Amino acid sequence: MKKILAISWITILVTLFVLQSHFKAETTVFMGITDDSGQAISFEYPIEIVELNTVEGQKVAEGDVLLKVRRSNLESKQAILSEKIHELDFRNQSSMVSIQAEIKSLRARKAAEQADLNVQIQKLRAQYRTNIKLLADITGSAESANDTDNPFLEQIAVLKKQRSYIGRSIQAQIDSLRSQISSNNRPIHAQMNELKERRTELDRQVTELVVKADLSGQVGSVLYKAGETVNAFQPILNIHVMYPELVKGYINENVYNKVKAGQQVWVSSVALNGEAIAFKGIVENVGNRIVDYPQRLKKNVLVPAWGREVVVRLDNENRLLLGERVNIGLRPPQPSLSRRAVAYIKGLLVRNKEETDYAVNM
Repeated sequence: MKKILAISWITILVTLFVLQSHFKAETTVFMGITDDSGQAISFEYPIEIVELNTVEGQKVAEGDVLLKVRRSNLESKQAILSEKIHELDFRNQSSMVSIQAEIKSLRARKAAEQADLNVQIQKLRAQYRTNIKLLADITGSAESANDTDNPFLEQIAVLKKQRSYIGRSIQAQIDSLRSQISSNNRPIHAQMNELKERRTELDRQVTELVVKADLSGQVGSVLYKAGETVNAFQPILNIHVMYPELVKGYINENVYNKVKAGQQVWVSSVALNGEAIAFKGIVENVGNRIVDYPQRLKKNVLVPAWGREVVVRLDNENRLLLGERVNIGLRPPQPSLSRRAVAYIKGLLVRNKEETDYAVNM
């Protein structure tokens, strides 16, 4: 009778453990799939593979040369652009020489015209002084007529105005030409800058013709061989890190969960049914919209399932597989139900054995 009672109590406790674990999982555990931010190699223009230094499954270190490629007509395009830039530069230099020569000519013209006017002014002044002296000799007085009515002074004033106007006019032309020399907004400069940018892009593409690994990891799919031509934007090969860096988890829309960015979580493999070691992770992002579940996470592929997406950043030392289904828990992992039940039953058996041995010894 006592044994039956003990077994009944064990059954009740096991049931309570099951119910407790079930309700806890609904609110604190959700599922996801491991992923990584590996390197996928492709080009935005057609290329030919010259040398391929990797095979599928090979381990590579950051900086290792993966492949060398050739882009057709790249060198000829560089040569054509360089020739066009050289031609525009020559035209620009010729234009600068022409402008400087024009400035020099304007300066000479300004000096010549002002010098001619100065000579005329000097002659008029001399005639004016001579007339004043003659007038003084005739009248016997040093006083002259009213200067405002003197025709010589009027002519001198006109010539001074003309000299000033010529100086300002020619100087304005000189300043305009100088601004052309110092300005970078001339059409020829715009053309040269555009061609230089295109040449810089071609130079960048030349350096990209030797592809190195951006990270340490393992080569995944290799889709082409040396000597083959690859179209623009077609993947050639990819590299994965040794262990997944991310987990994309999904919280069912019908389940309330307090997960938030920056929160620590524990990630374990679904395949080992709770017996696996849990690895720490940090919630990096929580989606603000409801999305469709991936097929692998649906209990029934024919039944729609929707939820929020949660991105978790894993520690580097995890031993999970890429693309593996995992459980994401918001609480530190506890011993599994089977382990707790077994431990409890073992404890009861040990105590029963001790009580029996004690009774026999008595």
